[in-house]
Amino acid sequence: MRRMLDRETGYQATLKLRCTDGLHVKAHYGVCLERSTSEAELGTIDADKSIYISLDYTSALDNLSHLTLDTISSLINQGGSRSPAHSQKLSLSEQKQAFFQTALLYTTTSGERRVRVCNLNLPVVSLAGNVFRYGDYEGVVAAMAKIAMVQMLKRSLREIRESLTAQCAELLLHYRQHCAASSMASQLILPEGFTLLPVYINSILKSRALKGEPIFISEAICSLNSDYGNRNSRDVGCSEHLPS
Repeated sequence: MRRMLDRETGYQATLKLRCTDGLHVKAHYGVCLERSTSEAELGTIDADKSIYISLDYTSALDNLSHLTLDTISSLINQGGSRSPAHSQKLSLSEQKQAFFQTALLYTTTSGERRVRVCNLNLPVVSLAGNVFRYGDYEGVVAAMAKIAMVQMLKRSLREIRESLTAQCAELLLHYRQHCAASSMASQLILPEGFTLLPVYINSILKSRALKGEPIFISEAICSLNSDYGNRNSRDVGCSEHLPS
């Protein structure tokens, strides 16, 4: 209760994500209202809330990772238009970085309207092993929990549990096929960065929201989101449901 009263909170928030050409926002998952595929609206926003955004790769990425001060100056002098030398398209395997920018428009408790902008660049890799090695399993667990939370309004609990199990098995299968094909078929192989993923998925399956107990849908969604939907709450929520 003290945390809820003391934390900084924004109201009437609108979130928009911009990303490198060739990538576009597919969907938003979380406690938000998706007005369009590019924007999401939130009644309140604070440090304890998170949103999972699914991206689609549709075409070659612009070669923007190699811009220098000279080329940036030339683009400005040309009014933003790109010369043929700078309009080259790179495939995903050739691109070195992808860029993202989030803009959050919100109202403070004093009634002031503010915009918070965050920029991020991420490396693009061509080897599947690097994805598993440097992947963020905590973010993956939070994302899968948010998707399950949204699906609770449309699908049965049995279908959601089967979907979570299938996603976990598919991820491990891809790792074996593309990164550990030479290992014995009877040997259990887990990705270096996702060793605990089956444990967390089993934890979600045993949670109160998906266990099949009599519970209001609003209470189930709130429980699933608070326990698993935020990365910084995993130590609080998952410890209650870790299988023995």
